[in-house]
Amino acid sequence: MSNFTPGPWEMRHDGSRKWCEYIITGKNNGTFTPTTATIPRYTGQDEANAHLISAAPRLYDALKAIAEMKINESTDCAQLSALCIAIAKTALAKVEKGE
Repeated sequence: MSNFTPGPWEMRHDGSRKWCEYIITGKNNGTFTPTTATIPRYTGQDEANAHLISAAPRLYDALKAIAEMKINESTDCAQLSALCIAIAKTALAKVEKGE
């Protein structure tokens, strides 16, 4: 299942409503396609949740890269593990920084 709006997705805050609304957008055939995530203002985690949602395509790409790695009898397990960890850490760091 990869029929979602391609990344990167961007987040913006619309604080003009009773609910704290974040607009998550991505490009579909070169046109921005809005997807709205509405998160209650009182959670204290609204911005972090919106950043996590907007990072979904990046996280998907990281997992896909790991899942599609070619492994055979000559694969160095230590190098493979290090590469998988590096891919995961890079994706997570971007999420945690809100990129």
